[in-house]
Amino acid sequence: KQRKVDVQKNLHNASRSKMTYLEEVLDMNETEVRTILSTMPGLKYVRSNKMFERKVTYFNAELQNVTSATKAILMGRPSLLQCSIKQGWEPRMQQIRAVGTDDLQQVIALFLMSDNEFQAWTLKKKYTETIDFLRTSTPTPSSVQFSEDDLDS
Repeated sequence: KQRKVDVQKNLHNASRSKMTYLEEVLDMNETEVRTILSTMPGLKYVRSNKMFERKVTYFNAELQNVTSATKAILMGRPSLLQCSIKQGWEPRMQQIRAVGTDDLQQVIALFLMSDNEFQAWTLKKKYTETIDFLRTSTPTPSSVQFSEDDLDS
């Protein structure tokens, strides 16, 4: 019985520590932090506060230390705090960088998209770039030159 009480106490302290960290680092108010923790109750069971803090610090650094951008993304997709950086953050960030987007408002919007919406956006972006490339690199009919020999054949 005492062990169960100790486990609950440790969970409460870990949860409290995460709340305090988010309040301090991302300037979140208690309601915002509670919203994240209630949306992702598994965060209470994440063993290491250090890993949690590293993720938040990493996300913030990736977003040029603009805490409002980090806060907006984590409020919209708290699940990023539960998965690994390599699975949850890096694949999307790499695709965003690949298309040359560095505007933070656009980065936030892209992170808040569902996976299906994001894939559709990525395909559309690639398709548009391909069409633009073809338009600029292929000769237009008026620029095609034929010699007299070509016309007589």
